[in-house]
Parts: sequence; C-alpha cells; structure tokens
Amino acid sequence: RPQHAVRELLRQHGWSDGSCAGLGPSLNAGTVAQVNELNLNGTTAVVKVSWPDTKRKFVTDFRLFSHARQILQALKLNDEKAHIVAAMFDAVAKSESSVMAEFDLQREAGILQMAAALCAQEWDASYRSWQREMQPLLQSAAASEAGRNIPPDLALLATVALQQSQGWRVRVPEPCVGHVTTACLAMTRAGGQSLKDLLEADPAGQQEAAMVLIGYAVPFMGWLLLCKSSSHMAHADPHP
Repeated sequence: RPQHAVRELLRQHGWSDGSCAGLGPSLNAGTVAQVNELNLNGTTAVVKVSWPDTKRKFVTDFRLFSHARQILQALKLNDEKAHIVAAMFDAVAKSESSVMAEFDLQREAGILQMAAALCAQEWDASYRSWQREMQPLLQSAAASEAGRNIPPDLALLATVALQQSQGWRVRVPEPCVGHVTTACLAMTRAGGQSLKDLLEADPAGQQEAAMVLIGYAVPFMGWLLLCKSSSHMAHADPHP
C-alpha cells in the first residue's frame, strides 16, 4: 500500500512525526504484512506493518472454513469432491491460531530476540559438532563414484562449503526499541546480497549460493526443526 497509508498507521500506533518522516518506499508485501524502508535516527532499518482490515478478512475466512460442511450441505453438494473440499477447509481451520498469531508483531519481535539468543549461545557449537560428524561421510561419498546416500558431486560441493564456513555466522535482525507495537515492527535491516540474487548471477555466484544453502542454511533449519521446535521454535521459510 502507498506510503501515506503506512505513515497513517504508524501514527495511529503512537509513532512520532519524526520517526514517520524516515519512512521510505515499500520493499515487499506478503499475505499478512508489508515491509518498507526506514531511516530511524540515522540508522538503516525496515518497518513491517500488518493491516487491521486484512486481519478482519482472515477472521471472516476462518469462520467460513469452520462452517464449510454445513455450507456445502445447504447447497446440496454431497459428492466425493465436496467431501474433499470440506476436509481441506477443516484442515485449514485447524491452523487458525497459528495463522492469526502472524498479525501480532510484538510477538514476532520477541521471537527475533529469542532467535538471536539461540544463535549467539547454542548454534555455533551445534554446527561445529555437525561438521565433525559430516566430514567423514562426505569424504567417503565424494571418493565413491556410486555414493551411498549422498551423490558424489553434492558431497564434493558440501565438503568445500564446510571448509569455507569458518567465517560464516547467522545474524538476526534486532527490533528497534520504542518502535514495536502489535501492528508495527521496526527492525535493523540485513545487508549483503540475497541468495536469490546470487542464484540468478554468474556461475561463481550460483556456486557460492549453493555452498551457503547446502553447507549452512540447510543445517541451520534442520537444527531448528529437529532440536528446537518443541522447546523454542522452528522457522522453515528462509526468504533467501
């Protein structure tokens, strides 16, 4: 949505005129929220906003999903396809609490802080342990033409990635204190090149992106899913 609409929402949530003056153009938008550039007291940042009318539409949609079977019956739709559609709507309805939580940007700010603490305190040691376990497996697969569980070409790429990963780190955007509400979240902006840009670049860029994905991003997401999803969180949508 246009900048003036974003600026008005920020004001409604208590942002000062000075903070609103740093609002820049939209960078991207998703189903729940959009992200704009932000210059906050000289700091390069971004602001994520969620829209009240979008939230109301989601609530309405979930009410319809919860009554899908009754609606189909009222329309006298009772064939196999109708049952499949009703089952799909039932499945979607069960995710209501998780989906609606996406509109709470104060909650998201807390998760960013939790993720930063995990990366600072636990991830490096876990990754080094994973490296030690993987290196003999990769070397064995790379030396074998057939490969057992890992294709030799992939094993060779992953081996090179592990050798180059000593300086790689996970950095999590930090919420900007005083600029976080339920519908507005200002955070520091990640720099550098996106994996998407690298994958669309020359062969050297594509190889670099592949190494980061295979040698670092995939292990990180696996660690979150397998080791932290029950006690902390799991984020499996990396937005490369």
